[in-house]
This record gives sequence, C-alpha cells and structure tokens, in this order.
Amino acid sequence: MKLYLGKREGSKAVIYVDDKELPLDPSLKLRDHSPTGFEFGYGGSGPTQLALAILLDVTSNPDLALAHYKDFRDDFIAPAQFEGFVLTELEISQWLLGKV
Repeated sequence: MKLYLGKREGSKAVIYVDDKELPLDPSLKLRDHSPTGFEFGYGGSGPTQLALAILLDVTSNPDLALAHYKDFRDDFIAPAQFEGFVLTELEISQWLLGKV
C-alpha cells in the first residue's frame, strides 16, 4: 500500500510516494494546470495538478484520473493543512469506489 506524504521544503510543496518524489510530468501530459509544480491547501492550479497526479499514480488509468481529479482536489487536496498531509492508497481507492 502506497503512502502519499505532502510537505513543505522551504517554500516548495513536495509530494512523496513511499519516500520517492511524485513526478510532475506524467500528469502534465494529460492536462497542463501547473507546469511550475504541485501545491495543496487551497483550490488553485497547483492543487489541481497534484490531484490529477495522485489519481494517475493510484489508478494508472488516465481516463479514470481525468474523470475524478477535480472532485478529489475538492475533497482531499484543497482542504489539506498548509504544513502537510498524509494519504494512503487505500483511502484514495475507497474514495474512488464511491465515485464509480
């Protein structure tokens, strides 16, 4: 089970998946919301890109990720604490089951 850890390193939001940094490029190839990187704790372009990236990582299904990433942003990424967050693959998968 994957663990998603969002934290701040200086002024930059960094997301780790099991101790490896979540890459930006795969999600940018689907939709370009924030080429400068991820963010969390509000509902802007950086959090939108992060929501897409996490769902793409969890599902490996671009169509499924594209169908639900804005709701995922609203439910998990935008309300995340500014200091950071932790999500599990199980939490995300269970959330997705309620959507499909």
